Amino acid sequence: MFAPASSRHSPSSLRYLHGQSLVEFALALPLLVLLVAITADVGRAFTAYIELGNMAREGARYGAISPATAVDSAGIRDAALSEGTTIFGMTPTIQSTTGTETRNSQSYMYVTVTARLDFEPFIQFPPIPAAIPIEREVTMMVLR
Repeated sequence: MFAPASSRHSPSSLRYLHGQSLVEFALALPLLVLLVAITADVGRAFTAYIELGNMAREGARYGAISPATAVDSAGIRDAALSEGTTIFGMTPTIQSTTGTETRNSQSYMYVTVTARLDFEPFIQFPPIPAAIPIEREVTMMVLR
């Protein structure tokens, strides 16, 4: 028959079991902290990616209003940065270009806005670079 749970281990052996749990926790804790930090960095990178898309879209929307606003690089930059001036304390670079395209013998003007950011993760060790470039580009047809 089985002995009752209270009589299986002597009080001194229970102390060793608690010590073993503490050692296992101490060994696993750095890995758990690293996983949480990497998860936070991935979340921050996705947030930056979304914000860059919003900025590029807002700049392209401003540039697509008319041919005059399509060539207004300062206005496009201001419109893009009005969506959010910084992402985690870093200011993205906003660039715009214009061009024309012909479809069905009709010429259209378009504006392309590119938002770039060098994302700096919390965790920096050899496999992870110190800065990860993130870029979003939006192209819209300019209204006449």
